Amino acid sequence: FVAVSNTRSVPFIYSEDGINWTQTATPASKNWTSVCYGNDKFVAVTQYSNVAAYSEDGITWTQTTLPSSEYWYSVCYGAGKFVTSATNSVAAYLKDSFDSWA
Repeated sequence: FVAVSNTRSVPFIYSEDGINWTQTATPASKNWTSVCYGNDKFVAVTQYSNVAAYSEDGITWTQTTLPSSEYWYSVCYGAGKFVTSATNSVAAYLKDSFDSWA
């Protein structure tokens, strides 16, 4: 399990059992809005920026760049792709590489 916070001062947290939680560092000091798991990876997005992040274990995160700076409020996984949407009807999907959003 992984949870993110839209408060910059609160780090990501993760749990192996859903009961005991541990803090971990965020890849950037941003307001994180959503996290999703799919294809053996976690992906998280932020509000009012072009920053996203991914992780294989929910503990160590790598920052990546979205195509534009938006209020990205949701990310989900389906049909083999991570997709994120912003409040102004903008969407982006993760292509083959975790550093390649379109």
